[in-house]
Amino acid sequence: MNNLKLAVRGVTRNKRRTLLAAGSIAVALMTMIVLNAFMDGATKQTEEKVIENTGHVQLYAPGYYDESRTLPTDIAVGDLGRTLAEIRGMDGVVEATARIQFGGLAMTPERELTGLFIALEPEEADRIHGYADKVVGGRYLTDSDTDGCLVGYHFAELLGVGVGDRLTFVTQTSYGALTAGDLVVVGLVATLNPAVDEAGVLLRLADAQRRLELENAATAVVVTGEDADKSDELKQRLLAMLNAGVELQEEPSRTVVEETRGEVPLFAEAAPTGGFEEPVEKLSAPTREGFEGFTWFELNHLIFDIMNQKAQMQD
Repeated sequence: MNNLKLAVRGVTRNKRRTLLAAGSIAVALMTMIVLNAFMDGATKQTEEKVIENTGHVQLYAPGYYDESRTLPTDIAVGDLGRTLAEIRGMDGVVEATARIQFGGLAMTPERELTGLFIALEPEEADRIHGYADKVVGGRYLTDSDTDGCLVGYHFAELLGVGVGDRLTFVTQTSYGALTAGDLVVVGLVATLNPAVDEAGVLLRLADAQRRLELENAATAVVVTGEDADKSDELKQRLLAMLNAGVELQEEPSRTVVEETRGEVPLFAEAAPTGGFEEPVEKLSAPTREGFEGFTWFELNHLIFDIMNQKAQMQD
């Protein structure tokens, strides 16, 4: 009881000091509340932007994810039409679209720069990524724009191209041969995704399939569901359906096709053409059996790990 009286006396003896201390505590608490609210809002905005860029789930052929930084086109999902029909018919799937990403040179008569090429289905991709709302010049790409493209606004500045101009791209097919094509710029986009704005070219999936020898195939399928928080459940259901009856291996076997490629050896025995004989080289088909899948969180876990570490440091 005496301790309580002493405490009350200490508080009331110097009211100014007490008010200053109480005010400092209130300001500190308010700052913590504001910072926590800011972090929660920033996290939510980051999640929304990530989902806009990646969808809820992405599906690849086995082994693609481990090599994804090199943008391989020789590890692809085959039988694409049937695959997309199955995915789009699953309960809980809102949208699904195929995509091919590949690296190459973007060239104009004056310049050539390394670019990121994203081949997509214009209408379906827009419903997931909202590209049409990000057009800042010209118009959005349509299914009828054969050999048309969208270019990231800053990449267009670097290349010196605008709407209506042509650019040439050079890359490799899924079998490793060089290929090139001309594209007409129908629009410029500002997506807030540095990879697209600084070095991106968006073209039709059908045009890329033709140039890359990926008929009825793609390197990824992007899927959105009804609830981002249930993405892992959606992924598991998709993989269970698509991999039913498929025996997955750590190093998946690949269908082998015979195709004549490579250098011609000199002085081949019994060569009917005076010492030159072209060998038959066995090349692996780019499509693989089976699927692997990753949610938007798994694809971007490093971003959220860093944000969580910052939040813990502030706490």
